[in-house]
Formats: sequence, structure tokens, C-alpha cells
Amino acid sequence: MRESNLDVYEVVRDSPEDGCDHGDFVFAFNNCNFSDRVLHIYIFPELMESTKSPSVRVKTVHISSPILAVRSPFFYKLFSNGMRESEQCDVTLRINASEEAGLIELLKFMYSNSLTVTSAPEVFDVLMAADKFDVPSCIKHCSRLLKNLFIVTPEFILVYLDLPSNIIMAEAFQPLTIVTKQLYAVHYKDITKFEDEILSLPLVDVEAIIASDDLQVTSEYAVYLFVIKWARNQYHNIEDRREIIMTRLAKFIRYPYMTYKELGEVLDNNEFEPYFAIFVIREAVAFKDNVLDPDYIADDDTRRFVERVGYKHQPVKKRVQVSFHWPWFILNSLIWVMKVFLTWVIKK
Repeated sequence: MRESNLDVYEVVRDSPEDGCDHGDFVFAFNNCNFSDRVLHIYIFPELMESTKSPSVRVKTVHISSPILAVRSPFFYKLFSNGMRESEQCDVTLRINASEEAGLIELLKFMYSNSLTVTSAPEVFDVLMAADKFDVPSCIKHCSRLLKNLFIVTPEFILVYLDLPSNIIMAEAFQPLTIVTKQLYAVHYKDITKFEDEILSLPLVDVEAIIASDDLQVTSEYAVYLFVIKWARNQYHNIEDRREIIMTRLAKFIRYPYMTYKELGEVLDNNEFEPYFAIFVIREAVAFKDNVLDPDYIADDDTRRFVERVGYKHQPVKKRVQVSFHWPWFILNSLIWVMKVFLTWVIKK
């Protein structure tokens, strides 16, 4: 019997548009005559709201388990997991006060297939609830609403880019995500002018900025220095800082447009993993010498071989003394290896 129900759910979930046209059952929302369960929502205040013992509120909503189950895998599992709680009429959820409005609007959506909210912040609240309680049809609906409500302001973009990565990277949000990142990068394209402001921005916003082709900087070295400065400002522990740089930021630096002296700094920087530093420097030198495979360059998705249009000091791709490039790289690599070895010996 359970396998049959799963098959029905899969058909509903994979239907086009909003997942399925369930009709308008808004008349049944919070109506005990059309409900088989009672949802008790425990609402906890935000920690910053009070230093005293938290005052928890409880909101009670009458719900229909078939309606919620067909719209959400979360509720489907909640009502059919075989545990004792799934057989009880009373169901409990625990949320923060900031999630209350979004959840109530989400529950109404699952009955009516529409939202009553009209502003972008309200839609964001519903979107967060839809993501938390796994309601794909509402996520798609919010995507369409946000496209219509899209306002080109730093505040809107900042809130949007601060959404969980699984939302902004979802297929339904890709067009809006691309446009949002482009507009954000344009607003902050002169990182020297807005440096103090950008240094306080969260990670996802900094990624959008330094990934842009339109940055107005003196050279790529300025981008490298900014990444280091931002990471040191945000993460005081070197291990945490190294992890963020290596997993999220280092890939956006365009090493082929740095000078050999600047590349040497990357090799000496202990905030870069040695294997990564050697790899990107070798790659950059090969690019400067025109010996890097064109197919390899074309397949790169980080755009680190693309020259930014906003360099104030145009980089020189190829030096005159080409014959000294590879010896320079090999010599610096050997020096670095010796440094590591001597450090290890001293510690021993």
C-alpha cells in the first residue's frame, strides 16, 4: 500500500508548472470540518529579542494531511513514517518567530496554490519556509513572483544572494540569480571605492563581485590582495581562513594576469595550499608563454584565463625573456620545498 502511495506522490511531484493543479481548497484551511489533524506550532522568540527566559507561543492550525502530503515530501514523511507520532491527530512543529508569517502563508498556499503577499521581503519569507519544509511548487511560484517584483537595489540583491545556496542555484532561480549577480557586481565594480563596505559583506556577495569580468582595479594583483584582506577581516583563525580562500575564493583570481613577482607571493603565502599555488602558477606561466592547450583554456569554467575589462594597468601577457620563465618557476618551487623541509626539521 505504501509503495502505491509513493507512486502517486511521484506523479504529482513531477507534474508541470506548479507540480500539480490541486484546485482551490482555501475554504478548508484551518477548518475543523475538513481537517483530520491539528498542527501545533511552537514559536520561539529570537535569541536577541530577550535576555530573560524565552516566552514560547503556540499557534494551533487545523490541517488536512492529504493536502499537505501531496504538496510536500516533508509532510508526506511526517504523516506516513510508521512511527507512533504519524498516527496521532496532533502534530508538532517548532520554528523561530521570524519564520511564523512565512510558514502560515506557505500552509495557505498548499490549499489555494496562490500567495497573498505582495512585497519582495514577504515573498522571501515564504520562499525560506518552502525550502525548509520542501514544497517545490511554492518555490517555483516564488521564483515567478520575484521576477515580477525584481527591484534593482543593493538591498534587494543583498537579501537575495544571502538565500541558501541550494535555492539560488536551483534551476527555477538560475535566470534571476545570473541577473542579480551581474547587477551586484556592477554596483561594486570599483572595489577600491567601496572597499570598506565590501569588507563587511558576506561570502556569497564577495564571490559575485570578484567573479565579474567588469571589475575596475589597477591590476589582478589588487583582486588577490583584496581576497586576502577580506578573508583576514572575516576569519581570524588561519585554518578557517585558508579553507574559505581555497574552497570559495581562490578560484576567481585570474593568475595569468599577475606578474611573475606577484605570482611568487602566491607561492610564499601560507594561506594558499602549496599544491594549489604550484598548480595555478605553472598554469599561469604556460598561458603567458602561449604553450597552454587552447582546449584546456576553453573548458575552464572559472574564467581565470579571461582578461577583465576594467584593468587600469593593462597586463602584459608575454615577456621578452621567455626562456627564463620556466627556470624562474622551477627555482621558486625548489626554494619553497626547501622552506617546508627546513621548517619540518626545526620543529622535529
